[in-house]
Amino acid sequence: SGGGGLISTLADYLAFCNFLLAMGKYEGGRLLSRKTLELMSANHIPAALMPLRMGLDTLDHGFGLGFSVTTALGMARNLASVGNFGWGGAAKTMFVIDPSEAMILLMMTQHLPVDPYPLSERFQTLAYQAIND
Repeated sequence: SGGGGLISTLADYLAFCNFLLAMGKYEGGRLLSRKTLELMSANHIPAALMPLRMGLDTLDHGFGLGFSVTTALGMARNLASVGNFGWGGAAKTMFVIDPSEAMILLMMTQHLPVDPYPLSERFQTLAYQAIND
């Protein structure tokens, strides 16, 4: 079950994120083609259906093949880059890959039940505010 839970170490999850940031390369070899990862991290929701609505919520992203994808900065609820992709999990875990900034955001928490405090949004905002170039 893809949504049933993942057991991993922080180091292994970071290695997975680095693999995604490197567009399918890992330890000097290629495990996934660049074009496949481009397809996976592209928004597949038709423009006519955007923005997506789930119940009373309006989502600020689209969906690729396995990832949420930032599609427009004006719709994003926090600092981001168009083309960010990632996923959140139970207990407020999350990862975001930002190819344009060569950045990985990885937050591994274990906080259940999930409360309304926007921890992952605050984490992402603070990470982007720390960019100093």
